[in-house]
This record gives sequence, C-alpha cells and structure tokens, in this order.
Amino acid sequence: MPNIDGGIVKRALRRHLIAYGCASVVFFVADSLMAGAQWFHWPVMAWGVIAGAHFLYCKSIDVDEAWAERRVRDLRVKSYDLGHILAIDESHREK
Repeated sequence: MPNIDGGIVKRALRRHLIAYGCASVVFFVADSLMAGAQWFHWPVMAWGVIAGAHFLYCKSIDVDEAWAERRVRDLRVKSYDLGHILAIDESHREK
C-alpha cells in the first residue's frame, strides 16, 4: 500500500462533509421553493453514500498489523465473559 498522509485525507473528508451539509441545505431550500414533487432527498442520499465511503476510506488508512494487535488486546481485556467463551471453545474442540 502506498504511503498516504492521513492528515491530508482527513482534512479532505472534513471539507467534503462541510460541502455535503451546505449542499443538502441548498437542495432542501431549492426544493421547498419549487412546485412539484419532492426531489432533494435523491441527491442528498447519493452524496451521503459517497461521503460514507470517503469516511470508511479515511478510517482504513490507519489500519495495520500493530493496530489489529492493539484492537485484539483491547477486546480480550474488555471481554467480561472470557471464561465462558473459553469453556465453549474447549467444549467445541473436544467434539
């Protein structure tokens, strides 16, 4: 994976979300002033899907082996019923 500056991508996401919010308001106002069918939700939903994909891309930049290990360690520490999970795992292995 190429070396990507996460700060630049995250700033671009912030600008993208601000543009999305402003455009959503403009679409709503324009649709409210026009007679006829309600249409503003279609571009807002489509742009929302694109903004969601951009968000997921930004979240995936920082994922590497070290992050995965930290996440697994955190989940193991925070699992309140680890003994029960280990008992199920052990009983499954016996079968």
